[in-house]
Amino acid sequence: MRSRSKPLIATGAGLTVLGLAVAGMAPVVGTAPLERVHAQQSSGGAVVLLGWLILGLGIHRFGRESRGESRNVSGEISKGD
Repeated sequence: MRSRSKPLIATGAGLTVLGLAVAGMAPVVGTAPLERVHAQQSSGGAVVLLGWLILGLGIHRFGRESRGESRNVSGEISKGD
C-alpha cells in the first residue's frame, strides 16, 4: 500500500501558507472598499482552515503508519509485523 501521508502534509502546509498570504495581502481597512477587504480576509481564512484540516489528516495518517497499524475492511486495527 502506498503512503499518502507525506503528500497530505505537504498539501496542507502549502494551503495554509497560501491562505495566510491571501489574507495577509488584503488591503488595509479604509484604503479599499470594506466588502473587498472582508471578502479577501474571509477567503484567506477559509483556505487556512482547509489547509489545517488536510495537514491534521496527514499528520494523523503519518503517526499511524509509523506505528505500523492499519485498518482492515471491517475497521479493526491490526498491528504490522
